[in-house]
Amino acid sequence: MLLQSQIVQKPTTAGGLGKHIPKDWKILRVPANTVVVSCDVASGNCLSSQQLTTPRGFYLLKHSDNANNPIPEMTGRRAEARRARGPTSIRRRTSPSC
Repeated sequence: MLLQSQIVQKPTTAGGLGKHIPKDWKILRVPANTVVVSCDVASGNCLSSQQLTTPRGFYLLKHSDNANNPIPEMTGRRAEARRARGPTSIRRRTSPSC
């Protein structure tokens, strides 16, 4: 499956691997119901609370397409819609004010 991926099949002149996986790479299995997500450190949108020392950051996140219990609970589409409306805050009063 990895050998058939676009990044491996794409020519090196087009930013791919030219149908070869470098010998110094380590290929890791992704556990069930998870997905690997990467970010560009220079863009400042990585999830890490620590300073990253590499050009790209990688994260292993839970993921499920189960309609009754989806993970993540909020899709990118819903997040974009919320961002377009602006920040909202709903507070529930738990005790009477003095």
